[in-house]
Amino acid sequence: MNEISFKCEVITPMFLHGADGKTPELRLPSIKGSLRFWWRAIHYNLANLKKEESQEFGGSDQEIGRSRLQMRVTHPRNLKTGNEISPLPHKKIKFKDPIKYIEPGETFTVILRSRDDIGNYSRLFQLVSLLGGVGKRSRRGFGSFRIIEIDEKGFSSDVKIESVFSLVDKISPKNFVLDKGKIIQKNPTVSPAYPYIKEIEIGRTHKSAEGLLRKIGETTHKKNPGGSVDSLGFARGQDRQASPVYVTITKDAAGDYYPIITTLNTVLKGSGTIDLNIQREFKDRILL
Repeated sequence: MNEISFKCEVITPMFLHGADGKTPELRLPSIKGSLRFWWRAIHYNLANLKKEESQEFGGSDQEIGRSRLQMRVTHPRNLKTGNEISPLPHKKIKFKDPIKYIEPGETFTVILRSRDDIGNYSRLFQLVSLLGGVGKRSRRGFGSFRIIEIDEKGFSSDVKIESVFSLVDKISPKNFVLDKGKIIQKNPTVSPAYPYIKEIEIGRTHKSAEGLLRKIGETTHKKNPGGSVDSLGFARGQDRQASPVYVTITKDAAGDYYPIITTLNTVLKGSGTIDLNIQREFKDRILL
């Protein structure tokens, strides 16, 4: 059995809760779900996508059975948690019921095990630590984390687009190109109604995660007031659609923070409009 461990540090408040919906809890299903989500997004060109996914992560099909991957998460018995924070940092809102969260600086360890080559899973987890946070508001910078040790040896991700591209290209060879500072997918061979990765971009450095979260929140408010813009996700009563523009925050060895924006192919529910100019303006305000 091959095994690799990742010690991770929480970068921004993580809204991840247990069964009661209130007590902060670092849950393995959330992390595994994030791995599956990004695996699908980057392997957009596979002819038998669902079958391959089930073989990698498990499925109900009797011929496929259990996942090739086993995962375990460990963390301090008493997670450091905050009592109240606004998921809308650009607004001064006093909540009736405090929203508890896992504090930045808290650490946890994810252990991956497989009878097959562990390298692909390792690269995928490294990519997820850059592109995808966990918990509520993870598409707007919350729940971001970084890897600080691999197999108990110090590690720091190189926050450069060339390094991210190298990782992407190893996971999904020859399906993406690096062009003018962006990672861009080649022409997809799947249905346009599939949320594959279209492009990945890294913004300029910031000195604090709080300031960057505020900037993301303000930009969201200006470009998507009330969650009403189809191309940036919406919330209309019970009808909701997740934003195809995924914003996370990473941190380098020097302690500086960077926004990473991954744009997924927009898949609208029912009738709606896609305005790529609005998406571009939204991204530029955060990146520049």
